[in-house]
Amino acid sequence: MNVKQIMAIALALCAVMGSFALIGADDSDAVSAGQTNVYIYDGSQWSDHTGMAGYNALQALQATGKTIVADTDYILEKENEWGPYTEMNSNYGNVTSIDGVAENESNVWNVFVYNNGWSVGIDAIGFITPFSDGAAPSANVVLYYGADTETVPSTVASHVTGYADLIDPVGNEDYAFEFYLKIDAAGYTPVIAPGSEVTYYDELMLMWSAKELSASDLANGITVKGYGSNAYAALKNAIGEDNISATESPGAYYGWLNSMFGLGTVSGANYVYWVQNGVDDGIVNYLSFNFGAYSTLDNVTSDDGYDFTCSGFQLIYQEYIYS
Repeated sequence: MNVKQIMAIALALCAVMGSFALIGADDSDAVSAGQTNVYIYDGSQWSDHTGMAGYNALQALQATGKTIVADTDYILEKENEWGPYTEMNSNYGNVTSIDGVAENESNVWNVFVYNNGWSVGIDAIGFITPFSDGAAPSANVVLYYGADTETVPSTVASHVTGYADLIDPVGNEDYAFEFYLKIDAAGYTPVIAPGSEVTYYDELMLMWSAKELSASDLANGITVKGYGSNAYAALKNAIGEDNISATESPGAYYGWLNSMFGLGTVSGANYVYWVQNGVDDGIVNYLSFNFGAYSTLDNVTSDDGYDFTCSGFQLIYQEYIYS
């Protein structure tokens, strides 16, 4: 199945989803959050920048006021044999120059991060976030100009003497997401991890409550709540990480859903998969990117006309019958 066929299926399914509402899924009260300590060593001297605001380390680096050359394209426009398409940039945030000190054959801008100890970080610093549930969590980031290395120089630990704490989103309503879950495809039985308790919206009592998730809940449709700095982290918080399989590594595919409750994509005579929609002020839109890209925060990375601020989602396991 090619990209155009998949998109046609998604749009057809999306057209019939508008009747499924979410409680309070309105992004009008979105806030900004995130602070990172950024330390820069240019090969001869340090400059320290504490409490730099930003959803990710690239935004925090930009907040230092330094002159930066980096890969700041978040969304790439591409084309293949089926036509044009968009893709998230795996190199988002890769730094090549700071204040005129540029990478060359001998030296590069190494990235070191602190999270209960120092380690080598990813070059794409746009995927490093100061939240405890992120794929690459760190609120203390060092940009270090020198030979490319896989070890952290001792000068890093000796220079940085204070550490910023990671933000824990759990329980903070600024980071609350709602997910409408439903298994609509006939003949598919979910495998729910034992003891999977969810916070769900009780349609009879018109209030949030707690219960152990059941197969009948998923067959009837249920709205659950979770907390996270991004939608994938919040989904894991909402249903339990044992009930979901997705890409965990930081980068462009973080939060790419493989299966949920043991149910994944099935291709055959027909096509069965998790239809993934975002809901904003009652408007339902098919998600163009993976869950890890979306956040309740209005300083989440956005690019090329794509807005990734969203707190309400639908995940409906549905069968598409080819006409």
